[in-house]
Amino acid sequence: MRQSNNISNLFGRSKIEVTKIRACILKSIRHWLDRNGYLEISTPVIVSHPIVKELAFKLNYFEREAFVSHNNQLYLEKAALSMGNSWTINPSFRSERKPSERHLSEFTLLQLECLNLKSLDNVLQMEEELVSHSINSVLLERLDSLGFLKIDISRLKHVRPPFDRMHYNEAIEFLRNHDFKAKGNKRTIEWGDELDIDAEKKLTQKRTTPLFVTHFPMSLRPFYIMHDTENEQLSVSVDMLAPQGFGEITSGGLREDNIQNLRKELKIRYGNNRTFAWYCNLKKQKLSSHGGFGLGIDRFVRWITNSRNIRDVVLYPRTESILTP
Repeated sequence: MRQSNNISNLFGRSKIEVTKIRACILKSIRHWLDRNGYLEISTPVIVSHPIVKELAFKLNYFEREAFVSHNNQLYLEKAALSMGNSWTINPSFRSERKPSERHLSEFTLLQLECLNLKSLDNVLQMEEELVSHSINSVLLERLDSLGFLKIDISRLKHVRPPFDRMHYNEAIEFLRNHDFKAKGNKRTIEWGDELDIDAEKKLTQKRTTPLFVTHFPMSLRPFYIMHDTENEQLSVSVDMLAPQGFGEITSGGLREDNIQNLRKELKIRYGNNRTFAWYCNLKKQKLSSHGGFGLGIDRFVRWITNSRNIRDVVLYPRTESILTP
């Protein structure tokens, strides 16, 4: 019997169509960034100090300790301050043992950094434009794929800016009013708690467009996010939550430009200011206000394709239990 060359024998038609949609999204993102004057740069995957050590895979790097990066923000920021608005896309890695429908050990992360921002609203507007542009491209170019996957395109046509906004404080109030439980369902959620998967589902399950949650407590954000000048406990930050329970697909904010605040956060989180001394030295210069965000490509594709599990939108998923092929 002659061996078939039909690629569907290897992956299955559904995964092929999802991959075509993914390719369309990546192409449209690149188009939007190029049209708006962003420079693509390459950032390292192997680093000496991860932002969150507990989430990073450790390496023996020529007899020295090194880590596989899960966030290239600091390198991207330095490049942008030198060369103008910049972006990067890389495989990123997280070592946390957190099996769920939206977590991978290896995932694709897009990050961009923009200069001369006046407020957090500028970041939100960039996110709205980029996400809307990508969805429009899928609707124009991949209707056949959407049709095969039996995706209701009306749910995508509803995605138009502006997206709804909700302050973190309002999100906590909403969840408490609905007696939402946190910490393993042992108590009602409180101010200062992270918005976990279930909380994000509760906030978005009845929505048809994304929701921005802004101004998280500084303790829940990376050290480089700007403090809110009106409330030092808060950060000038934002997460975009996809509707219908799909949850977080982006995270970003403005970058801290106060060197004393940076040193304070580094002391709290790392016990010293030496870990990211090069970054602090960068901030000693008089720099323009800047910010940006990261977009999880796999989570974005999962939402667009209405896929149950994030493993279904990646050709070769990597999780705690999956290492081959």
